[in-house]
Amino acid sequence: MTTLTGNRMKPPLRLKLGKNPPAPVTPVPTPSPPLQPTTEPTSDRQQQAAAVVALRRQLIRMYPGAFKNFKSAKLPLKVGIRADILAAMPDVEPKLIEAALREYCYRSDYPRYLTEGAGRVNLQGEVVGTVSAEEARYAAACMKGKKVVT
Repeated sequence: MTTLTGNRMKPPLRLKLGKNPPAPVTPVPTPSPPLQPTTEPTSDRQQQAAAVVALRRQLIRMYPGAFKNFKSAKLPLKVGIRADILAAMPDVEPKLIEAALREYCYRSDYPRYLTEGAGRVNLQGEVVGTVSAEEARYAAACMKGKKVVT
């Protein structure tokens, strides 16, 4: 085969190979980077949330007469029950107890059970007071003002 350039024909280029053709080039394997963990380390907020859930579950186990799981009907807790829990569990951080009570009372269907005249219970489940009309109105307003998570 020849190629035409201008008026002249050029013969095709031919490579001269020696007796041994060059060896094919193989890439040098590079070490792969170490595998990274698929989960990121938990943040302080995630650890706090896990601790609150664990404490809430512990309260349900320790005081079944007062604390119920999310699927059961709740009993109104006595006013000042936080102090009772602090006295019963002195090794637990007070802020953690407050967060667990806040989650139990505000992030569940708890306000639905705060009706006027309903009995308030202590840690042992004994009735020690009643829900006042003002507390019942406040609970009803909370129920209307935000969606209750069950």
